[in-house]
Amino acid sequence: MPGKNQPKSQRAKKVPAGLKKAQQIAARTAGTQYVLNNFGSRGEAYFEVKETPVKRLTNGTGYGWMGRHPADLAILLKEAVAAFGRLRQSVDIQAIAYTGSSGAAIAFPLAIAYELPVIYVRKPNEESHGCNVECNYTEELENYVIVDDFICSGDTARRIREKIKERAKKFSWDGPECIGIFVFDPQNGDADRFQFSADSNDVVDVFKADRI
Repeated sequence: MPGKNQPKSQRAKKVPAGLKKAQQIAARTAGTQYVLNNFGSRGEAYFEVKETPVKRLTNGTGYGWMGRHPADLAILLKEAVAAFGRLRQSVDIQAIAYTGSSGAAIAFPLAIAYELPVIYVRKPNEESHGCNVECNYTEELENYVIVDDFICSGDTARRIREKIKERAKKFSWDGPECIGIFVFDPQNGDADRFQFSADSNDVVDVFKADRI
C-alpha cells in the first residue's frame, strides 16, 4: 500500500480543501452528486459526477430559501445581490420592504451589501411586542422595492403596500411609493409587470434577478 516511505514522485497528491469544496458546490448546484473516485497514474486526483438526486436536509418546497442546501442558498443569494446592484445602476431605490421568512432571506443581505433601510411588514396574527410595520430609518423615504421569492396572486405585495400606507398616515404622511418588486428566485415570478388593482392604472415593474 502507498505510504510515507513511498517516493514522493509516486505518492498520490492531496486534494486541496478549496478544490474539493468547489467541486461539491458545483455538482450540487447542477443537481448531481460529487465523489472523489480515484487517482491517476501520476498521482493526480480526478473526480466523477454521478447523475443521482442530491439528498436534501429538509423536505421544503424547493423555492426561495426552503428546501435548499446552505451552499445552494448561498449561491442563489450572492447572485441576487449582484443582480440588485446592477438594478440600482438604473433605478433609484431608497429602501427594501419585505414580509415573512422568504422576504427576510434576501432583504437583509441586500440591506447590508448596499446599506439600505429595511421596512418590515409583519404577517397577519403574528405575535410581537413591535409594530405591524417597522423600519430602521427615521427620515422620510420617497420609494421602496418589495423583495420576495415569487409572485402568485399578488396578495402579499398588495398587503405590504397597504400596511406601509396605513402606518405612514399615523404620522400625517402619505408614505413612500412602491416602485417595483424584486424577485430573487429565477424559477418563480412570471409576471413582468404587476397591477395592484384591476380597476386602476397602479402598475409596478417586476424585476427578476436572473434577467437583470
